[in-house]
Amino acid sequence: MPGQFPPGGAPVPYPVPGQFPSPPGAPQGPYPNVPYPPGPSGPGMYSPGGPGAFPPDGGPGYGGGMFPPVPPGSWGTPGGGFPPQPGPPGGFGPGPMGPYGGPAAPGGMLPLPYDLPLHAGIMPRLLITIVGEPVPGGNRFHVDFVREHDVVFHFNPRFHENTIVRNTQLGGCWGPEEREGGFPFVQGRQFELKILVETDGFKVAMDGVHLLEFEHRTGGMEDVTRLHIEGDLILFSAAPSMI
Repeated sequence: MPGQFPPGGAPVPYPVPGQFPSPPGAPQGPYPNVPYPPGPSGPGMYSPGGPGAFPPDGGPGYGGGMFPPVPPGSWGTPGGGFPPQPGPPGGFGPGPMGPYGGPAAPGGMLPLPYDLPLHAGIMPRLLITIVGEPVPGGNRFHVDFVREHDVVFHFNPRFHENTIVRNTQLGGCWGPEEREGGFPFVQGRQFELKILVETDGFKVAMDGVHLLEFEHRTGGMEDVTRLHIEGDLILFSAAPSMI
């Protein structure tokens, strides 16, 4: 009947790997007509231990696959600089990012005040990457790690004082300010700010250069569920990742 295959089954257009005979006159090798065995995957770029791979265990309550991989240059030298036009970094798409974050900003800018949800809390090796640009003639902006009504880490660059104020607000009361260190922010110039959560505190870097550290003044980091950003700033992106 037209369209039927012969009794032996459908014709095979390509031979099965390993069934090629040796060419005429060629010496027979030690393993004739044997397919090349697949070897184990090596430690390449996208292997389990390669850059961008998820950690095998993120600690109690945090599965290794819960967090997005860290984008290139997320701690240390910036990876490839910034795009010429405002836009979200290429490492994060327009959709939600695991237990964190939300959609990318339309037109490449986020409205202020801006709140980034941190549904899983914060933990060591969590990295927050913020890309922004201080508004010319502006006074200040701040980045807060918020736990209910408390601010466990307040990062506050003040242009009129040429200093970065760090503090904690617990029970409605501010603690002692920390002000030492440099002030690398320039109004009208885009920056990449990275805040790394460690066991004993926060580490802050700007444009690939270590800037300052701030020791934890309270516990309950798993209850820090929001990153709040506001002030005299053009905000292009704010994204979490694990390193």
